[in-house]
Amino acid sequence: MKKLAKSIVKNPYFTIVGWLATMIALVLAIVIPYIQARKVLLDFSYKSYGLVIDGITDMEGFDVRFYGKKIRRVSVTTCEICNLGNVTIEDDDVYEGHELRVFTQSDNTEVLFVNMVSQSYDTNNCKIYHEDNSVYVHFDILEKNDKVVFNIYHTGNADAVFNIEGKIKDGEISVDRRRESDLKVLGMAYFFAMLMVLYCCLIWIKELFQDGHIILALVVLFILIRAIMFVYKWFKA
Repeated sequence: MKKLAKSIVKNPYFTIVGWLATMIALVLAIVIPYIQARKVLLDFSYKSYGLVIDGITDMEGFDVRFYGKKIRRVSVTTCEICNLGNVTIEDDDVYEGHELRVFTQSDNTEVLFVNMVSQSYDTNNCKIYHEDNSVYVHFDILEKNDKVVFNIYHTGNADAVFNIEGKIKDGEISVDRRRESDLKVLGMAYFFAMLMVLYCCLIWIKELFQDGHIILALVVLFILIRAIMFVYKWFKA
């Protein structure tokens, strides 16, 4: 046992693993409180497609009308509103008079009609309607990562610009912010750190097997696998 203890202490790979583990623990201690802090964030993103483009309606025999009104162009914009924060947002969190409103910033773009595409759960109970060339969005509740998707049919082209306004308690509304952006740099650092730890541990396990310390090698391998699974689940969440 003393021989095994000495070999572990003198092993350079064990020293490197211990140093890296200490650094990772230090980074976690600093970053986790920031990441887990209360964050109220709604994100709005959209993508547009042309359905009826200019020129087609000028063809003989081709006539496109909406409630009897002839229109020259029709596009559809698929919008998504997602809770990217870490707390649940309820209907009461949206200030009265500052409801969520999606509107176009493009000239000569008229909203024709809207329809719901999907919502994460029926408990979201999302409702949309359009008025004065704007689309209003109401929901009962949006838990973490819940999202609602709806289509806006309008007379603009595929480059039509849409935006969102509204006000939620202690939170913000962003446009096209990606989930992984907040943890991108941190994730890359952990990825390379885990690769170094994995490399050192595998060499150490190999040496333990060669020295006949099979049980200890299996224990280290088990701990290593559990650590990798924990880090993966943590970042995925």
